[in-house]
Formats: sequence, C-alpha cells, structure tokens
Amino acid sequence: MNVLIAEDEFLLGLLLSEFLLDAGHAVLGPAMTAAEALTLARATPPDLALVDIELRDGRTSGIALVEALSREGVPSIFVSAQPDLARSNPHHALGYIPKPYTPALVIETVRWVEAVRNGAPAVRAPPLFELFGAVKVLSAHAQPLSAAS
Repeated sequence: MNVLIAEDEFLLGLLLSEFLLDAGHAVLGPAMTAAEALTLARATPPDLALVDIELRDGRTSGIALVEALSREGVPSIFVSAQPDLARSNPHHALGYIPKPYTPALVIETVRWVEAVRNGAPAVRAPPLFELFGAVKVLSAHAQPLSAAS
C-alpha cells in the first residue's frame, strides 16, 4: 500500500517511514506541512494517509489536510498526541492512533486498512486504534487528486 506520512517531527516521521517500509509498504514523505503532503499526494495518490494534527504550518493544519484528502477519496488516520482535537474532528478521518505509539500498532492498523480495502469480512480493528466512522470510505480505488485542491 502507498502510505502518506504527514508528521512535523522530522525524526519521528523518518522512524514511521522505516517501520512501514520494513513492513513492505511504499511511503510518501514524511511531509512536515499540509502543503507538502498535498504536493506528494498529487504526484502519487496514496492509499492511506497517517496525519499528525499539529503540522509545521499551523496548530490544526493536519485537520485541514485530512479534510482535503477526504474530498479526494484518500482515507486518513490521525496519529497524534491531541486526543481531544482528533475526537472532535471525526468527520473526515477513519480514526485515531494515540502518540506515543508502538511500531506494531501502526503496522497492524495499516494492515487492517489494507484488509478492509480488499474486502476482508468482519476484520476487527486493532486495539488502541480508535475507529471513528464507517469503513465504507475505504474503496479499492481512491480517486486521483486534482491539481486544483
């Protein structure tokens, strides 16, 4: 799966990238701003985005990024130490992974998303991953991002 990482802490973003690469996923990023993440997503549409709420271009710019990605059919998960902000913005995100997290939790969550996208029946979400909404947004073919977004 192509996974976009939007994380303002550079080293944490690199570690997250390494976890996912080691698990066999392609990684876009890490992007440190919403604008950078959108540029990466336009070049190679991701299957999933892992988004910190607090990015370099504003305290809640990750929320705006998730909204923009959602409009383009890209499912996103908040990966943040801001549980109240994540929970108060469930409309465009699949769910929330709390920081600090283990590599195993992130990898298990990405595998869960991949299984659901591939039509696996009755797959249980990983523990500690807080699912917000319906998984129906996980279509097998996300729409390409338009340059106008």
